[in-house]
Amino acid sequence: MNIKKVSELTGVSIRTLHYYDEIDLLCPNKNDNGYRDYSDLDLDRLQHIMLYRKMNLSLNKIKALLNDNRNMIDVLTDQRTRLEVQQQQIHSMITLIDQTIKSKKEGKKMTPEEKFKGINFNDIQYEQEAREKYGDKAVDLSQKKINQLSDDGKNQLSQDWIDIFVTFNQLKDKPIEDQTVLQHTEKFYHFLNENFGTYSRDAFYGLGDMYIIDERFTNNINQYGEGLAKYMSEAMKYYAMINS
Repeated sequence: MNIKKVSELTGVSIRTLHYYDEIDLLCPNKNDNGYRDYSDLDLDRLQHIMLYRKMNLSLNKIKALLNDNRNMIDVLTDQRTRLEVQQQQIHSMITLIDQTIKSKKEGKKMTPEEKFKGINFNDIQYEQEAREKYGDKAVDLSQKKINQLSDDGKNQLSQDWIDIFVTFNQLKDKPIEDQTVLQHTEKFYHFLNENFGTYSRDAFYGLGDMYIIDERFTNNINQYGEGLAKYMSEAMKYYAMINS
């Protein structure tokens, strides 16, 4: 298929398709006249690129995913899990908006719990408890960092957060002493410190405990895979213990 037909079929501009070729993201063969000729495999790859772009992934991230040696079905299954989590979050917010509109139209008051269901800090790691545990200064600094991010930066941070949990779920059949698991746990430790304040090894150990002690954490994490909260808890505590 020539580039004009591909552009008409997908809505991706010819200029963008040229750019994808230039950065080695999508490189169709060229015919004898030097024109790009997109095969079925090229169209498959473009479909994946477009799916990933809809998920706000950067082109570098997309290239890494497409060059991953894993079976593409596994990669797409991982992405589907991420979308399901995001779908649940969006559904909660839509439900809250609908309830708020209805209450305003009917002149009914919402309970305090109803007003914040789906958007309170119970859904994003429990602000009040974080303030009590780590202090106002640490939590304010974390929120300041996040608020200073662009919309793209916030989307990327959210995606990175989901990626961490999905990867832990992929690793959970391995023992927590496995080098790959230790490396990913260390990545999570540094991710928290870079984006959400300062975590000592002891605090990281305590967070691991909370993942199984507090059922809200447990239920939230287990969205990514059955038994994941327990596995992450053990991995985090083991990492903290051997590095303390």
